[in-house]
Amino acid sequence: MAYARPRFDAPVDLDAHLRRLPDGATTRGMYFESALAVARQRAPRVDVLREAGVARASYVAFSPYPVSDFLRLAHVVARHAWPDAAVGEGLRRLGHRSYDAFLDSHLGRVVFGAFGRAPQLIARHAAKGWGLSMNFGHVEVEELGPSHFRFHFSELPVFLETQQVGVVEGAIRATGIAAEVLVEARDLASLSMDISWAG
Repeated sequence: MAYARPRFDAPVDLDAHLRRLPDGATTRGMYFESALAVARQRAPRVDVLREAGVARASYVAFSPYPVSDFLRLAHVVARHAWPDAAVGEGLRRLGHRSYDAFLDSHLGRVVFGAFGRAPQLIARHAAKGWGLSMNFGHVEVEELGPSHFRFHFSELPVFLETQQVGVVEGAIRATGIAAEVLVEARDLASLSMDISWAG
């Protein structure tokens, strides 16, 4: 595969992502709350829920909610929270917060809390995190070495090249290490990430 740096400045087609979602696709409330916390901090004058067309204003961390609502909300928050950046870069920055949001939940602490500052353990079990976060799509982890992994995503139209890259960067960064993430995108729902770090 030809891996390259993610294109955070490329246009993000929200409607195309929404059209690719399967019926009944859900994600967890913790990610809505994380996005809303960013909006309250960085864009307090914007009614992001109204602009996104999302009626609900509060969420239970591990309860399921429509992914379509989350994609709309994330797109709006990314635009307003970082108005001087491309939407893709804003989604990336929003993704940086996802691992902490997951880890702050009871189940997140059970699944990943024991891994502490070991990025290889987090990477090795990453597919479980996505599996618990969404009820659709597939993630496979390929371990190439103690500090070199590849994640293969399929049937997951959830801002793979922007927000999900940010999720990976944020998870590794939580261990005190900066990772390099390269991507090979086949379409907006299928992508492979090549993740490596020094050490």
